[in-house]
Amino acid sequence: MSTSALEPNSDADPSGVSGAHAADIALAQQLIQGEPAAVEAFCKDYTDRVRLYVSARLADGSSAEHDDLTQIIIIAAIKNVKNYRGNSSLLTWLLGIARNKVADAFEDHVKRRQVEISMSDMVDSDGNELDLPDHLPENEPETVALLNDLRGHIRVALNTLRAEYQEVLLLRYVEDLSVAEVAEVLGLSKRKVEYRLTEARAAFRQALVRLGMNPSSK
Repeated sequence: MSTSALEPNSDADPSGVSGAHAADIALAQQLIQGEPAAVEAFCKDYTDRVRLYVSARLADGSSAEHDDLTQIIIIAAIKNVKNYRGNSSLLTWLLGIARNKVADAFEDHVKRRQVEISMSDMVDSDGNELDLPDHLPENEPETVALLNDLRGHIRVALNTLRAEYQEVLLLRYVEDLSVAEVAEVLGLSKRKVEYRLTEARAAFRQALVRLGMNPSSK
């Protein structure tokens, strides 16, 4: 009988298996056993996260293409969940699969990438952030127009960045992964990820300045 990476005789890190990712381990085991409720829970918890990643990385693709690739990734993850070792979060493992699938799609027909990142999270290591009003009145036409304008500038600015900058910003600020998790997805050291994040944030801020949006220190 085949042995799952999650079974006791696995060489996975015991502390990882029994600690922070216990819920992920339990869900993965249920998926391996083919429990319908587990499949439903997995799809409910992760489909939107994967689609956000796909649509951001393949910004030139259509909504239908994003949906199709998301479905491919989710199915591939369920089929290969026996390879989940439990020493990282299930999301981190899943985004590793998504990254490979997106790379395949990129080779075929994607030439440009875009991503939309929350303004409030785009803060560099020195505490600098975009010079936005502290309070915006909700549900007012002026607010909607301002936010739409900001989103447009963000998309344009990010689309000018190198692909590796876009990806690291996406994983860190949109998917909200820790630096360690980003490092695992990208196959880099934490130090390399931190350095790339610093460069990416600086490049992003410079792109915004070129578009007439002036970040300032608070």
